[in-house]
Amino acid sequence: MAFYEELSAMDNLIFWGGLYGLSKKKLKNRAIELLKIVGLTSRAKEPIKNFSGGMKRRLNIAIGLIHKPELLLLDEPTVGIDVQATVKILEIIKEVGKNGTSVIFTTHQLIEAEKICSNIGIMDKGHILSHGTLEELIQIVGEKEIVDIKGEFPANSITKILKEKATYEILSVEDNFISLAFKHTDKIPSLLDTLFNNNILVTDLKIKSPNLETVFLKLTGRSLRD
Repeated sequence: MAFYEELSAMDNLIFWGGLYGLSKKKLKNRAIELLKIVGLTSRAKEPIKNFSGGMKRRLNIAIGLIHKPELLLLDEPTVGIDVQATVKILEIIKEVGKNGTSVIFTTHQLIEAEKICSNIGIMDKGHILSHGTLEELIQIVGEKEIVDIKGEFPANSITKILKEKATYEILSVEDNFISLAFKHTDKIPSLLDTLFNNNILVTDLKIKSPNLETVFLKLTGRSLRD
């Protein structure tokens, strides 16, 4: 985050805005407007060092907007803050987009991308694997129900068993976990019969509609990244 902690929120906005050559009158009016937008009007004259993490992040967004940019870049702006602050920041970002500023927003929280992004790109190891609207990305999985199964089984043995069936698509396989896409959920009992007949212990089964997480794991796999 970029600001001077000894200065107040108002002084920070005026300082950073001055670097863009804004006149004093326009700058002060813009600062007042932004403090209202990010919910910091009552703390405008208080040193930043007294602010919480969420307040600092909201101020940082205000600083980025002081000169009315055409493009705003945000790198994980909700990291390390509480739920209320996260909700507020996402609301601010959404409103900024509605008012005509393009926003490039990077996040590991896929639910955030689902909520506020009109176009989503999935990146892995420096490459964009796919991009589009949420609806377009979900079509990668298709109109299917996702079945996540946990149990006690190694990945290699469960893979051999799963390949015997053609009523589902395998999305992800690892030790003690499989994720499958079913077009018809009435085929799930048949799968369970197959697992039980092969002495596979199932401890949990969840059925859900496809979402961005489903697409992400299908494209990138479930292996841990360092």
